[in-house]
Amino acid sequence: MNPSAGAVVFILGIIAFYAVGTWYVGIDMSARTRSDMILLPWLSVTGVAIGSVFFPHRSPTVFLDGRGRIVVYGFTLIFLAFCILVIASAPSLPVLEAWKGASPAEIAVSRENFLKAREGWAAILPYANGFLTGAILPYCMCIAILRRYRFRWLIVVLFFLYSIVFVEKAFFLRVFLPLMVVGVVSQSRRIRLTWLLAAAIGLLMANILISGFGSASGMGVGKFLLFRTLFVPISTVTDSLDYWWQAYKGVPFAGATNLVLSKLFDLPRVQFEREVFVFEWGPSETGTGSSNAAFFVEAYVNFGWFGVFIISVLLGALITYIGRSRDQALRCVLPLVLYGLFLGGAFGLLFGNGLIACLLLSSILDRPILPATASPSQISTSE
Repeated sequence: MNPSAGAVVFILGIIAFYAVGTWYVGIDMSARTRSDMILLPWLSVTGVAIGSVFFPHRSPTVFLDGRGRIVVYGFTLIFLAFCILVIASAPSLPVLEAWKGASPAEIAVSRENFLKAREGWAAILPYANGFLTGAILPYCMCIAILRRYRFRWLIVVLFFLYSIVFVEKAFFLRVFLPLMVVGVVSQSRRIRLTWLLAAAIGLLMANILISGFGSASGMGVGKFLLFRTLFVPISTVTDSLDYWWQAYKGVPFAGATNLVLSKLFDLPRVQFEREVFVFEWGPSETGTGSSNAAFFVEAYVNFGWFGVFIISVLLGALITYIGRSRDQALRCVLPLVLYGLFLGGAFGLLFGNGLIACLLLSSILDRPILPATASPSQISTSE
């Protein structure tokens, strides 16, 4: 949870899961995928390590509280309006369906219809959800807590209540992971890391129990949690590469898997993650199921080996920039960045999950300044 160690933790995680764990689990894969997995994780961590040497020191900054309050309360009101709109227009609420005793299949359909399967004007809601909750709202939540804004805990409660409506895996970690870092960087005695960690694990197991996914799989809650945590991320990486070699013969997409890049390069959009889901599990009832693989898979299928290395270097620099920032609230968002890259692509994180917008907000609110021209209470300092 120490943001300064973000790059090291991320590198160790990639090595443990994908460079070593792939062979320990013993997942079946094609010969070409096996050849790729021998080098891909190591190339990616090498790039991240090289990129992490940038931004060794940051200049003193001053946080502009006047602007901060406008941004925090402004985005909170936007999010509140978004929640009301989504819930009011949803055909059903997954958490209520689970409470009524719906089957796992019915809950899964309700979850897809809640956001992903929206049509017409409502098709924009999934993108708004990712943009608001991926980085911007967690950032605003952390500002409010660290700067002790009046309604800070109402923001936390609102975010948490929305996160449990989904009954979806670990969406609530978008609340808990930043809060854990808040406890570390602020050295607050009120926010205990162990309590938050225990609560997160408890909620995750309760989510599996309520949804019935563990019993439906015949594994039980504990085994299903282990399956989702260890086996699924690795198998999704290898299945994605297997499918790419089988269906596309290893031809790079050149950015077509991402909505923004496909528009920028004038390429037909390739719904690669949805295609991989069908390859793995068969078609979902709503047709919106997707399988997200680690960032180096997206980089590889789009831009090849060179793309993996360059993107990894850039991500290493980004992780270090955030982890060593003088903006404490921005540092608290770093676990969400690492979590997103560990289980998904970099392009969606940057564009769809609002990370670029979050970085722009930080540059507006936390401005470099000479220490001599600001009072000690104004200057944002690192630990």
